[in-house]
Parts: sequence; structure tokens; C-alpha cells
Amino acid sequence: MTGFGPVKLLPGIADDWEINSAVTLPIGVEAYAAFALSAWLTSGVEEREDSH
Repeated sequence: MTGFGPVKLLPGIADDWEINSAVTLPIGVEAYAAFALSAWLTSGVEEREDSH
């Protein structure tokens, strides 16, 4: 488990609402890994033609 665990979003207003922030770090790491892998596997910058 990572993160802060269960967090009350609106304490004093809506005590029933709670989010488990332990999920956010692994999801963020996986999303970054997917983005980095796609950036690495792209062919790069295309060459431009000179238009003189």
C-alpha cells in the first residue's frame, strides 16, 4: 500500500465521502510508464523539406 490511505474529502461537511489515495501512486506510475514507452518508441521528428 502506498499513499495516505483513506482520506475524507470534505471533513465536517460530508463525512461519508472517503477516497482511498493508496491507489493513486501505482496508477500514476503506470500511466507515466505507458507515456514514456510510447514517446521512446515513436520515430522522432520528421524531416522538413526546404521551401526556398
